[in-house]
Amino acid sequence: KVIFTETAPGKWWTLGMDVDLVNRRLWVCAMDDRSPKPRAGSIWVFDMNTEKRIANHALEAAAADATCTDVALTKDGRGYVGDREGPNVYRVGLTEGASLFVSDPLLKATFVGQNAMVVLPDESALLSLLYLPSSLVRIGLADKSVKKVAIDGTFSDLSPLAGADGMTYLDGNVFVAFSSKVVKVTPTLSDWSSAKSVAVDVPIGMTDAVATPNGLYLLNGQSIRFALGSTPDPFALVRFLGALLPNGGCASGRAPECFEVLESREPGHREVARQVGERVEHVPRGEVLRVEIEPGAVEQGPERGAVAAREEDAGRDEIERRVEGARRD
Repeated sequence: KVIFTETAPGKWWTLGMDVDLVNRRLWVCAMDDRSPKPRAGSIWVFDMNTEKRIANHALEAAAADATCTDVALTKDGRGYVGDREGPNVYRVGLTEGASLFVSDPLLKATFVGQNAMVVLPDESALLSLLYLPSSLVRIGLADKSVKKVAIDGTFSDLSPLAGADGMTYLDGNVFVAFSSKVVKVTPTLSDWSSAKSVAVDVPIGMTDAVATPNGLYLLNGQSIRFALGSTPDPFALVRFLGALLPNGGCASGRAPECFEVLESREPGHREVARQVGERVEHVPRGEVLRVEIEPGAVEQGPERGAVAAREEDAGRDEIERRVEGARRD
């Protein structure tokens, strides 16, 4: 179900999002990317009961040419926004708009920068994920300290142009989606200054991970294939069925047995596929789409039974420009 389409002039992307369960609001990162510049990052806020947009905050109020790739919410109803192009994190209030929260060189990467963000449950810090070179950065909410998390274990993907794309917090761990791997990151110190990781191979093309009461889900947005002009596989929402083990395997056996395709444009394209509900078609830019992930789950409320699918994080056009630049270099 499409709940909103941006009609303002521009080349709009919808990117990361978060849900305020208490106030039943959906916060969405959006960007008008009229190449080459200016890029105009925005935060849209929707009332989940009426499905109407109730706020539209331009990030240029906080920094010139600010972009937006993900937003994470704290209990006071504020959103923290990562800038993919710059070393900045912005803070946005529902009524007061955007301001610069912190700026630090650790928040900027060579290829693609901040791509996902989560707030730790105790709200001591944010975790910001950088795409390539891949890294995880801790940002203190009280003192605004910025520190790279020291990770013991795999935190990379050897697939061409693959980086750390999406991230979600579940049961004390962070799960990071790379193109062909899911990496489970577990803190070894309670403040998340250091951590260990294990990884498992997944069907190539993953771009995000989402934690729900019904389990962990992966989205194959396939941004790299789009960027390189390759024919993509059908869109699929994939549920992780196993548990990551220290050796990188799955509790249920071989890696392919750890996944179940729940939504696809072509039913049955994998042996473990199971079609549920209506097929998901192309998501136009600038639209917000809701996909039911469990039969009958809508009665449990949108926060339990639905996932808002987002357009590829890095964006096809942006990666194409960067790939061409790398080839020239």
